Amino acid sequence: MQFDSIINLLQKGLLLFVSFADDLLLVFLSRLGLSWPWLQWLSTLLLLATLVYWSIRLLLYLRRLRASTPEIH
Repeated sequence: MQFDSIINLLQKGLLLFVSFADDLLLVFLSRLGLSWPWLQWLSTLLLLATLVYWSIRLLLYLRRLRASTPEIH
């Protein structure tokens, strides 16, 4: 059980780090003079990847919840 808590904490920490890193990357690249449409594409791609990640996590949670709930007939 303790190992699962550590894994869960690391996953949340990694997600927070990636969120911070992509914002930092977008600001840094815009300071280098990269074109704005390219940065908008990168930002959209990162947002889409985050939405897909959380959708998968939600689906897995709902499946686990459904499997652990006894059915009432």
